[in-house]
Amino acid sequence: MLSELGVGAHHDHVFLGEDLLAWLVLAVGAAMAVGNALALIRPPERRRHDDDLTQAPVGRAVVYIVLGVIAAIWGLATLVT
Repeated sequence: MLSELGVGAHHDHVFLGEDLLAWLVLAVGAAMAVGNALALIRPPERRRHDDDLTQAPVGRAVVYIVLGVIAAIWGLATLVT
């Protein structure tokens, strides 16, 4: 009875295929790299709060850019192979 209603039935369709984790690693890595690069290149014109920094910390931003690029390359390599 339940199988007739589709309850408990196995579905073969997975969102973005079997490579969902690789797509997520690619997206998060690229977003991390681009976001931190833009924070260094173009800091906010004005501070919204009194405790906001005028510019992103360069050392931390560079580390996040490198980690983001590594994650994006890893995700892309997983998708290609």
